[in-house]
Amino acid sequence: MRFGRPQGIAFNQHGDPFVVDALAGASGVYRITRESAVELFLAGPGLIGLAFDSFGSMVVCSNETAYRLK
Repeated sequence: MRFGRPQGIAFNQHGDPFVVDALAGASGVYRITRESAVELFLAGPGLIGLAFDSFGSMVVCSNETAYRLK
């Protein structure tokens, strides 16, 4: 899989990379596995960034707000 317009990348506490990608109105968070496979982790409109907090929760930002996933 190729990314359209990567918006951000973050690594969880295990070192797994997650990428926010958006293209033509569709956006999602993708996890890249240790085998280099790309898996859709979360889909949502207007996603533009992500991070992990010190508790291991993912924080995903859209054009409107930020969401914390536990």
